[in-house]
Amino acid sequence: MIKNCNLFKNRKKKIFFVFFIFFTVQVCQILYIQYNRQIPVEPDDALVYTGQAYLLYNDFFKKKKTHKELKTNTKNTFNKETDFVKKKIISSIHLRFTENLFFFHSLIFGFFTEFLKIDPFNVWWGFNYFFRFIFSCACFLIAKKYSSNLLSSIGSLVCFLIIPYYFNAFYMATPFVFSICLFFIFYLLYVRQKIKGFFLCLMLILPPLIHPVSLYLILFFSFYHLILFYFYKNKNDFRIFFFIIFIFFFFFFFLLFILYFLKKKK
Repeated sequence: MIKNCNLFKNRKKKIFFVFFIFFTVQVCQILYIQYNRQIPVEPDDALVYTGQAYLLYNDFFKKKKTHKELKTNTKNTFNKETDFVKKKIISSIHLRFTENLFFFHSLIFGFFTEFLKIDPFNVWWGFNYFFRFIFSCACFLIAKKYSSNLLSSIGSLVCFLIIPYYFNAFYMATPFVFSICLFFIFYLLYVRQKIKGFFLCLMLILPPLIHPVSLYLILFFSFYHLILFYFYKNKNDFRIFFFIIFIFFFFFFFLLFILYFLKKKK
């Protein structure tokens, strides 16, 4: 059994202080980036998410003229193109702008841009600052769960600060990283028995609605607990596995029903 790190055995004030420092460093990084830029990091991706939010609220069923022309143009270009790489790029463009991707992310983003009429770039930066908090919570819980001593805990947190330099999605606050971080927050709180089954349902439903990458994490950790149960016969591991699989398939078939309904509406 991994012993709890001393960093997390002290008073709540010390835990809050460490979290605050970790969070503040990230905020300062984003402040520095924003100060030296007039547009978001990788604006092409930022505009995709902005466009998805706009389309969700203004053309949910994709029946207006812009969507029809886009579908026609991408399909015609795809059929005429012979290069495999270019066909793949065209296919990606078609998917990104003709389907309701990143539903929950677009729902929240569009609330600020379409209802409150806030400038999309300002909303994008606001999402980035909010993601610093989500990312900090996820990193802190991971360090607490898997670090065996004070040195490894500090090393883990430092590594988490370095990750964005090599994977810029963390600087862009994309639905991909939002989904991953929320999954780990819900999962680690649940296995520590700090939250009940309702929050496990959130873990299985909310992150996939933000980005489908969390579906892979859900399956991975469900079988991880099944393997633990096989070797250690801990009934709690089997309970977690069973509950995750049950909710996963319930959500999966519910999502298929929604997609079928949307297709019928088109």
